[in-house]
Order: sequence, then C-alpha cells, then structure tokens
Amino acid sequence: MRYFLDTSALVKIYHREEGSDQVIEIYEREEVVISELSTVEFLSAVYRKFREGEISERALRAVCDKFDEDLQVRYTLFPFTSFVVEEARYLMRRYGGSRSLRTLDSLQLAFFLVYCDRSEDMFVCADRRLLDVARAEGVRVIDLTGDR
Repeated sequence: MRYFLDTSALVKIYHREEGSDQVIEIYEREEVVISELSTVEFLSAVYRKFREGEISERALRAVCDKFDEDLQVRYTLFPFTSFVVEEARYLMRRYGGSRSLRTLDSLQLAFFLVYCDRSEDMFVCADRRLLDVARAEGVRVIDLTGDR
C-alpha cells in the first residue's frame, strides 16, 4: 500500500499544525508518493506562511532545504503526463459545478487516479472539498481535517 499526500497533507510534515502527528507517522513508516505538482504547490504554501508571519526566514530556508533533500531520498514523485491532464479535465467536468472542485485539486486527484490503485492506496488530504470528490470517486482517504 502506498500513501499519496496532496499538498495540504505534505505541508503538515514540515510545519506543525492540526493533523501533523498523523501524517508524520505515515511519512516515517510508509511508502509516500507525491505529484510533481506538489513540488511547486508546497513552496507556494510555505512562502505564504512566511509572508503571513507564521514562520521566520530562517525556518523557511530550513523547511525548503529539508523538502529538497526529501525529494531526492524519501518520496516517489509522479510526473505530469497528458493522462493526468485528461483525468483532471474529466474530474472538473464532473465535479466543477456540483462540488466546487478547483483546478489544482482536480490535478492532485487526477495524479492519484492515474498512478495509484484506488482499492489499495490511500489519498491523504486536509481539504474538505477535495476529500468529498475523492470519496465520490471511490478513493480510500485519510482525512486530516479533524472532521472525520
């Protein structure tokens, strides 16, 4: 079994917040996979935390350095392909109106659907809307929102 971390879950490894303990346990014990998209989305999230004063410049540098190191040795990285884009387009058509699916969320779920086995692998996320769509697609999820 593999654990696909969307960016909302990935950030929790490097910045302590609700759900961090659960995702850190997965990170330390399991096979973790992420999308190529997450490499950019992660940086956007931590730079936002810096701009908003949640982390210092020193902490920002440390987080970015550790993430870069983990990209080389810890994560399996799924690349963008035309299959991912087509799956995201399908998801957007199906859920864009009824469930307010957003662009980057459709891409994250598309990576999972293209590369993972929905009957075996787990989708780890802290975004209610995205979890709702993942469940509608029959994906096994780990909900880090605290709602469960």
